[in-house]
Amino acid sequence: MTGFDLAETAPMQLLGLLGAVLYICNYCALAMRLVDTSGSLYFLLQLAAATMVLLSLSEAFNVGAMMIQIFFITVSLLALLTRLRRARTPQRRDRAARLRPLGTDPLRARRETRDPPATRNTGREDPEEAEAPAMGGATA
Repeated sequence: MTGFDLAETAPMQLLGLLGAVLYICNYCALAMRLVDTSGSLYFLLQLAAATMVLLSLSEAFNVGAMMIQIFFITVSLLALLTRLRRARTPQRRDRAARLRPLGTDPLRARRETRDPPATRNTGREDPEEAEAPAMGGATA
């Protein structure tokens, strides 16, 4: 069994290795919320990683790996173009307003805006009773 010798590794193989490391680091940064998909950084790093791995395939070609890299390059370019187009529109929001503090959940914020906690059915009361209209002041 032979070991991995970095000094004897071909430049294209090193490029592919660097691309794989970039994929892994970018995914970990996304999982730990160090990068955000609403910006461009994540997609720029994905584009760079996919390009490095695709170029490395010139030495050891693999159709499946090529298809995956082309997919990632295409999606990254589309995402970057979308963000560039959005940045050029007059309705562009301030960058600071788009960045969310860690720990905030945008879906929860949307739910609470639509259905504030004071009017939300919390399950503590009977939903039919809470929604039943008053019957002309009649008491039972």
